[in-house]
Amino acid sequence: MNAQIRCRLKWVKLYEELGDAGVVCRRCGISRPTLRKWVKRYQQEGEVGLDSMSRRPHHSPNRKVTQTDQDNILRMRGENKGARRIQNELRLYEQKELSLRTIHKVLVAAKVNPLVKPKRSIPSKRYSLLIPGERVQIDTMKVAPGVYQYTAVDDCSRFRVLAVHPRRDARHTLLFLDRVIEEMPFPIQRIQTDRGTEFFAESVQRYLMSNCIKFRPIPPRSPHLNGKVERSQLTDKIEFWSRYSHKEQGIDQRIEEWQFEYNWRRPHGSLSGKTPVGKLAEVGAQIPLSEDITSAYDLRKERIRYSNWKVDLAIAAMDLQCKNSMNPRLVALSSNTHTCPDLNIDGANIEMETEFQPSHVGVAKFYGNKRELIDIGHGIKIPRQQRLNLLDGLCCWQVTQSTTQPGVGLQAIGLSCFDQRVNDGASMSAGCRITE
Repeated sequence: MNAQIRCRLKWVKLYEELGDAGVVCRRCGISRPTLRKWVKRYQQEGEVGLDSMSRRPHHSPNRKVTQTDQDNILRMRGENKGARRIQNELRLYEQKELSLRTIHKVLVAAKVNPLVKPKRSIPSKRYSLLIPGERVQIDTMKVAPGVYQYTAVDDCSRFRVLAVHPRRDARHTLLFLDRVIEEMPFPIQRIQTDRGTEFFAESVQRYLMSNCIKFRPIPPRSPHLNGKVERSQLTDKIEFWSRYSHKEQGIDQRIEEWQFEYNWRRPHGSLSGKTPVGKLAEVGAQIPLSEDITSAYDLRKERIRYSNWKVDLAIAAMDLQCKNSMNPRLVALSSNTHTCPDLNIDGANIEMETEFQPSHVGVAKFYGNKRELIDIGHGIKIPRQQRLNLLDGLCCWQVTQSTTQPGVGLQAIGLSCFDQRVNDGASMSAGCRITE
C-alpha cells in the first residue's frame, strides 16, 4: 500500500466515523466531489479502488508508434536484433521511419533485457575498398562432418556467393570459383584467402592466372585481415544454420535462397542500412570494364604461392632478387651465378640475344606427397632414385651445358641439383630439354 492509498483510506474512515462530509473536507483540505469519488470507489472495490487509474486516452489517432509497430519491434528484438538493425528493417520493409530514441522507449516499456556483446580488448581498424571487385575475400567453414560452406564476399559492396560442398579441396574450390566468377555482377581483380591448402593447389592458382585474377593470401594467424568473410560466416551460423539442418533435403536450394535474401533484401549495418545490391547501384559507375582489367593484368608479376609461410617468403625473396638482378628477356648472362627470371614461364618462346652462359640457376619444389622435384617453370622432373634430402621442399637447379642460337629457344642438355643447407657441394644430374 503506497502513500496515496493510505491518505485516501484515512479520508474514507474519517467520513464513516463522523458522517459529516463538510467537517471531513475542512479537516483534510479536499473538496466534496473528491471525497464522494473515493468513498464511492471504496464502497464498490474496497482498498483496490483507492489506487489511481490510468489517464491514458482510449483512442490516439495521431499516435506515432502503433500497436503493430510495437509488435514488430518486440519480434525483431526476439531475433537478437539491435535498435539500429530494427530501425533499418522498419524503414526497408514497413516504410516506417522511427528514431532510435523511440525504439528504445518501446523496448524499455516492455522491460526487454539489453543485448550482451563481448568486449574487444583492442579496437579494430575498419577499412573498405571503393571499387566492387577490387578484392573478394573467400573462406571455408565446416558446418558438420562432410558439409563445408564456401563463402565469397566483395570487400566494397558485401555482395556474396555461397555454396555447400562435401569436401574442401582443389576440385571443389575450382567448382566454387567458377560459380563466383559467373554470379558476381562485376569483374574480379583480386582474391584474398587464408592459408588453407584448398586454395594453394597449383591447378587453382593456374585457373586464377588464366582468368587474370590476382591471388593474395593473408599471413598466418591473422583472420582479422579476412574479417568481412569471417563476420558474414558468423551471420550464417546465427541466421541460417540455426534454422536449417545440414541433413535437410534440398539444402543447396536453401543456401541459394539465403544468398538472395542476403544480397537483395537484408539491410547491412556497415552499409548504413543498405543492401549489397543497393550499394552496387550507388557505385556502379566506378566499376571498370573486364577488358581494362585484362589489359592491366601482368602475368610476369604473378607466381605460384605456397601454403607454408616460410617457404613462400623464401621464394618471394628469391623472385624479387631475380627481377632486380637481370632483364626479364634473358640477355647476356655474364657472371658465374645468375638466378632465373623466367620461373613462372611455361612453354614460352625465350629469345636469346647472345650466347647463354652455363650457370642458369632456378628454384624447384616437392610435388605433393611423392617428394619429386619439379621445376616450377618448365616441369623438369627428377626421378625418385635421384632425390636429395632437402629442407622445406626447396632446392636449386643449374644448367651445366647448353647450346643456343640467337632467336631460337633455349635447349639445355645437362641439369645439376644441389642444396648447400644439406650437404655443401652435393649434386646429381638428370637430362632435360627445354624448347620453344
